[in-house]
Amino acid sequence: MSQDKTKTSKTDGVFKNIHRRMSNFGKPSGTPKLPYETTSSVADQLPSSHSLSPLSSVKSNTKRRNDERDTRLISLDKLMDGAAIADKDRRWFEKINIAVRAKMNSSAYDPSHDFEHVQRVVMNAHRLWHAEKDREVFRNVDPLVVYVAAMVHDIGDGKYLSDELVKMETDEADQEQQRDFIESFIRQSAPECPPYIWGPASHVAALVSFTREIRNPVMVAQQCAAYPALQLVQDADRLDGLGAVGIVRGAVYGGVTEPRGTGTVRRVVHIADERHSRYPEMMKTRAGKKEAAKRWEAMKEIRNQIVQQANCEDVLEEY
Repeated sequence: MSQDKTKTSKTDGVFKNIHRRMSNFGKPSGTPKLPYETTSSVADQLPSSHSLSPLSSVKSNTKRRNDERDTRLISLDKLMDGAAIADKDRRWFEKINIAVRAKMNSSAYDPSHDFEHVQRVVMNAHRLWHAEKDREVFRNVDPLVVYVAAMVHDIGDGKYLSDELVKMETDEADQEQQRDFIESFIRQSAPECPPYIWGPASHVAALVSFTREIRNPVMVAQQCAAYPALQLVQDADRLDGLGAVGIVRGAVYGGVTEPRGTGTVRRVVHIADERHSRYPEMMKTRAGKKEAAKRWEAMKEIRNQIVQQANCEDVLEEY
C-alpha cells in the first residue's frame, strides 16, 4: 500500500511540475523580466509596458468548461503590446483571423490541429519574439509577418486537405503548392493585406513542417538564415508538440489516423519517441531551446508513466 501511495505521489508531482512549467512559460518572477527567459547577452529587462506576464493579458472573466472550444479571436492589440495600430491593419488582421478560425475548426481538421492549436502557436511566437527581438538576427523581423505566418501555418497542410491539393512528385513542389495555397487563402480572406505581409508570411508558413525539414535539412537551414521569422514560427509550433499538451495532441492525432480496431494507447509513446524527442535539438532560438528542454523532460515523465501503466506482461501469454 505504501508503495502505491509513493507511486501516486510521484505521478501527482509530475503533473504539478508540468502545470507549473507550462503556466510559468513566459511569466516573469520577482522583478519583471523578459516574458521568456533567454541567455542572450543583449536581452535586458523590458520597459514597464511589458512588466506584466503575457499570460495576464489573455485571461478572461468568461468561465469556460474544459471540454468547450475556445473560439475567441487572437487580439492584435495584445500581440502589439499597446503599440499604435492602423485601422487598415486591424481590419485585414481580423479578417485573416476569422478565416483561419473557420478553416481550422472545420471538419477537415481534428483537435490536434485546430484553432486552439493556432492560438497556442501564436502565443508561443509572441513570447519568443519578445525574448529574441534584441538579437541582431531578429532585429529586422516584422512581428506581423511572424504572427500571420503562425496563424496560417497549417493552412494547405496535405495530410488534412488531400481533396483540395494535388500530391506532387517532390517535396519542393509540395512546399510551393502549400505556399501558393496559403497566399491565395490570405488574399481572398483579406484583400487589403499588404504584399510585404502575405508574401513572406506565406513563404515562412509553408516551411514550418517538421517532415519537410527532416527530408531536406540543408534547404530549411538556408531558409531559416534568409528568413529569421521562420525560426520563430518553427519553434513556436514545435513547442506545442512538447509537454503535457504534446502528449494529448499525439494521442488525439494517433486516434484519428489509426483505423478502428488497430490502434493502441501506446501509439502516443511511439509518436513521442520517433518525432517529439527530436524537437529540442531542432529548435532554432535560444529561448525556444530552453523551453523545449523543459517541456521534453516533462513529456518523458508522462511517456514513462504510460509505458509502465500499459505493461500487462504479468498476466499475458502468446496465443
